[in-house]
Amino acid sequence: MQIPQMPDQYKEKPDKEKPGSYKGAEQVDIGDGRQALLVTSEKSGKGKKRFSNKRVGDTHELDLAGAKAARGIAKAFDSGLAVWIEEADKSARKRKNGALRDLLINHSKAMRSYNDQSSRVVPDYLEQVADLRSVKKLFRL
Repeated sequence: MQIPQMPDQYKEKPDKEKPGSYKGAEQVDIGDGRQALLVTSEKSGKGKKRFSNKRVGDTHELDLAGAKAARGIAKAFDSGLAVWIEEADKSARKRKNGALRDLLINHSKAMRSYNDQSSRVVPDYLEQVADLRSVKKLFRL
């Protein structure tokens, strides 16, 4: 079986030792005498992102910190909701109208789970924001 041609973006510069080689590709046996190309991408070592203005970079960092905090709050809410559903189902299985009778207990367990996880989000956000140059300039006396 012939190997299909790879797009130009995966081709390496021509090398005298390896004619027809592809960047990040290797030939793999997939059984029954058939072979395929396995293409892997390599992480580029670009490093930190550069901006035309320092304030634009700080705004970008602030935006990333806010997105991370929002993700943490959403994850905490999801965890609390999962605990509440699980406890309500358990109460409903135990006795008649159990979910309604144990509503406050189940709700408090869910809120405890939510608060445990969401309480870590705000300090992490503030630590990230406190290091930004523009915030330091804002609060300079």
